[in-house]
Amino acid sequence: MPRSATLGIGVLGAAIIVASLTGCAGPSGGAGRDQRLVSAGASSETDSTVRAVTTLGVGKASAAPDTVSLSFEVATTDSTAARALDRNNQSAAALLKTLKAQGVADADLQTTGLTIYPTYDSGNNRITGFAVTNSINATLHNLARMGSTIDAATHTTGDAIRLGQIRFSINDQTAVRARARVAAIAQARAQAQQMVGAAGAKLGAVRSIADIPETPVASPMFAASADSARVPIQPGTLDVTVSVQVAFDLAG
Repeated sequence: MPRSATLGIGVLGAAIIVASLTGCAGPSGGAGRDQRLVSAGASSETDSTVRAVTTLGVGKASAAPDTVSLSFEVATTDSTAARALDRNNQSAAALLKTLKAQGVADADLQTTGLTIYPTYDSGNNRITGFAVTNSINATLHNLARMGSTIDAATHTTGDAIRLGQIRFSINDQTAVRARARVAAIAQARAQAQQMVGAAGAKLGAVRSIADIPETPVASPMFAASADSARVPIQPGTLDVTVSVQVAFDLAG
């Protein structure tokens, strides 16, 4: 076959192939082609590996407590439950009156328990009477009045009073938690820099920061006897801890 005829058939075949591809694209063939290209690009981006390092930082800050919670118990006994309860009611009412006179607000006074139970002889066989315990929690926002409040409560109820716990706390932790959070983020960054440095990489920008929910920890508690007002009580300081999780990009 002559060379010119062969060339003509090749050109015609190529034209037919182009026409077929154009026809498959439909009326919006250009849009279909663009869509295939965008899909391919998105798949490529999704499959790429994120280069980042994540660290956990823990920060701690201290502050002096400004609130104290006193746990009082009024305990009475008598031959019958009714008499024991009557005696307890009188002592508890006197205690509440005294606490209010010391400046404790009604909202800061709470009855936390009331128990009535029999008492037995040494052989635990015969009931000898009944005991009643009324537990009252008082919250003081002026620590300077703590000693005088305990002393007044003791003198009011006499031998019936028990001081079970002294619990210090910080009423508003916003400022101290902010200082602890700054320390936590600084620790997280220092750890990340150490890690990437050891790996021969460079630390990039912050990708994300998240607070780690803290596990509630009870504040310091101190057992005390009824005459503890004669012993100076030092509130000291309380530590507030904040944990953060920080993710950094790897640069370079």
